Amino acid sequence: MEISEPRGNRSWRRAIGVILGAAVVAGAYTLSSPDRSTANRNPPAGSAVKAPPSPTVEPSARPVLLTIDLRHVGARNTASARTASLALPRRRLHATIFLPPGCAAGKCEIEIRDSAGLARKSMSGHVTLIDGRAVLRSTLDLSGLPSGPYRLALRQEGQDWMTVPVHLTK
Repeated sequence: MEISEPRGNRSWRRAIGVILGAAVVAGAYTLSSPDRSTANRNPPAGSAVKAPPSPTVEPSARPVLLTIDLRHVGARNTASARTASLALPRRRLHATIFLPPGCAAGKCEIEIRDSAGLARKSMSGHVTLIDGRAVLRSTLDLSGLPSGPYRLALRQEGQDWMTVPVHLTK
């Protein structure tokens, strides 16, 4: 007399065999498919990875962070304010300018004037009060101006222009 396996067990074995076979076929397909190859996957640990080249930016095109402290140049348009001289690069500047006491929060006009007093560049910025001090933040684009002497002119609404001599460098 032969002992045979119950019918239910054979069915389960067949089903498991079919599932394992399908998994092997799916794995082989995944590895052989060009858009799913190992080239598009994370490299193994310890292997060298080459990053794509980053775009190069000329140093002269990068903005410069600049802080100008005008709190100690004296009252507006006095002799001490006119004698202070600042050297500024002829580039795009992200400027933080500490203004003299008495300046309020709000919009501020900014001009770069030539020796004849004509505005060569006009910009604007916003003055905020930080710990009771007036701070102007603005972007100054001085890249198109030739080197030489200029005046940095600042004015808030309802106020007189405050000017400070500057020298634009290469």
